[in-house]
Amino acid sequence: MPNIQYNIHDLISITIDEGVNKAIIRDIDFQIRYFKISSNGHPSPRQIRIAPFERFPAANQNSFEMFHLVEGLEGNAFRDPDGQFALQRVQGGFEIYSDQPMFLINLFIQLLLIEQGISLIHAAA
Repeated sequence: MPNIQYNIHDLISITIDEGVNKAIIRDIDFQIRYFKISSNGHPSPRQIRIAPFERFPAANQNSFEMFHLVEGLEGNAFRDPDGQFALQRVQGGFEIYSDQPMFLINLFIQLLLIEQGISLIHAAA
């Protein structure tokens, strides 16, 4: 299955990579289906990318610090190997690596909207 794309009023682009768990795709589509697009369109200033957990880059993991049952780098990355979830802050957005439907995409959308001076988003926007 090819990548799935969403675009929220040209403010945020969301890409679901090939190979993402179907339950995650179903959950995200339920939350933001209205914003689904058939092609890439033009890039938005903010981006969210969702990929399978196994694709989380290992580059910085040697310098990760443990905190309770998770590990990461402050302000940069977070990884929960048991929950099969990782989050990395990248230029202009987030990369989410997960094999479990345990997150709400709306939270990350709202964080990126706040950075653009928008403090509320309604489901029917």
